Amino acid sequence: MKFNLLSKLKNQTINHEGANAFTLSPEMELYTAVVTWSLNDSSYEKDEARLTRLRQLIYACKPEFVGKLAVYARTKMYMRSVPLVLVSELANLHSGDSLVARVTDGVIGRADEITELLACYELMNKRTGTKKLNRLSKQLQKGLSTAFNRFDEYRDLPSVSTAYCIRL
Repeated sequence: MKFNLLSKLKNQTINHEGANAFTLSPEMELYTAVVTWSLNDSSYEKDEARLTRLRQLIYACKPEFVGKLAVYARTKMYMRSVPLVLVSELANLHSGDSLVARVTDGVIGRADEITELLACYELMNKRTGTKKLNRLSKQLQKGLSTAFNRFDEYRDLPSVSTAYCIRL
């Protein structure tokens, strides 16, 4: 940036390690947090702090962006945990149209992810007691129902070679 000196200084900030960095829009920061996701502590950010930051970013972004990012992270980046977190938070954030149901259906790619999503929803909402999932989001229920009906007794079996299956 040789000529536009004002914009060079305008977008600067300090990152977690204390070095100079550029400010990102909430959408870009959420995208960066999602694609570098890990549930383990990192050198400069603990998992609880990362989860809190992720929640704040979700609320700062449009629900449609969060939904598209969740489906993208699951279907194109093959991530499994962070899309469930995004859907759980989106269910709390957005109601009304079918966005949450469509995103839920788009994120569930395996039958065992249904129970993972319910466990994530329970954990994210700090549900305790005997009825941990009462008052579950109706849109989340619709999305889970659609995803569940995609599976049959042959879907989601451990991978076995086709030749072996034909011999059975």
